[in-house]
Amino acid sequence: MTALRTEHVSKHFGGFEVVRDCSIEVRPSEIVGLIGPNGAGKTTLFNIISGALAPDQGEILVDGTNVTGWRSDRVVRLGLIRTHQIPRPFPKLSVIENCLVAAPHQTGESIWAVWRRDRRIPQEEAAAEQVAWSNLHRLKLDRLANEPASTLSGGQRKLLELGRCLMADPSVLLLDEPVAGVTAALADQIGTLIQALRDEGRTFLIVEHKMDFIMRMCDRVYVMANGAIIANGEPSVIRSDESVLRAYLGEIDGKQVV
Repeated sequence: MTALRTEHVSKHFGGFEVVRDCSIEVRPSEIVGLIGPNGAGKTTLFNIISGALAPDQGEILVDGTNVTGWRSDRVVRLGLIRTHQIPRPFPKLSVIENCLVAAPHQTGESIWAVWRRDRRIPQEEAAAEQVAWSNLHRLKLDRLANEPASTLSGGQRKLLELGRCLMADPSVLLLDEPVAGVTAALADQIGTLIQALRDEGRTFLIVEHKMDFIMRMCDRVYVMANGAIIANGEPSVIRSDESVLRAYLGEIDGKQVV
C-alpha cells in the first residue's frame, strides 16, 4: 500500500491546463520531493491533494482511501495535512495558543458540551497543552511559547506552522517550501526535524526550490514542468536527467549546474 498516490490528475482554469495527467506515488515513511520552475503546477497539485481544489479528472488516494473531492477537513482527519509557502499564524494569539487552536477532537468546541460542563473538556485541554509544549520544545520555540505570534521571524513562523500540523498527529505531511527564505542554520534544523519525523513513521511530499536541500533530504524526486510530470527517480538520477536540466536545472556549456 502507498501512503499517497495521485492517478492521472488534471485541472483546468478556463482554457488553461494547470495540472496535466499527473501520477505520483509516495510510499510509507518516504521523503519525496516535487520540484519544477515557477508556474509548473506544483502548488495547484498540492491544493488538489489536500482538498482545497477538486480535480477535473483523476483520483487521489491516501493510505488506500479514495479522497477525491473530499473537503480539506476530512482529508486532515484521515491523516494528511499541509503547510503553506507563506505561514499565516494568528498574530494576536501566543505561540502556544496558535498550537492549541489546531488540537483536534476537542469536546469544548461544542457549545452544548460547554453548557453541560462536560467533564471531558478540562481533561482534553490539559492533554492538548501537554502535546503543544512537547512540540514547541522539539521545535525550539518553547522559550517563545507565551509571546505573540506576530513577534516571530519568518523562519520561526515556518516552525510554528509545522508545530500546528503536528498537533493533528498526521501520517502524511505536504510541505510547501519549508526552507524558503530561512537561514542555513534554520534550514538544517528543519531538515533534521523532518528526518526524525520520518524515522517515527511519517511520510513527506515536499515542494522546494532549494535544490541542495531537496537532493540531500529526499529518497526520490518528481519533476514538474508545464503542468506535467516529466521525470522521477532518485536524486542522483534527477541531477543528470537531460529533460530536467533543460526544463529546470539548466546547463551552462553542457555542464550541469546542480
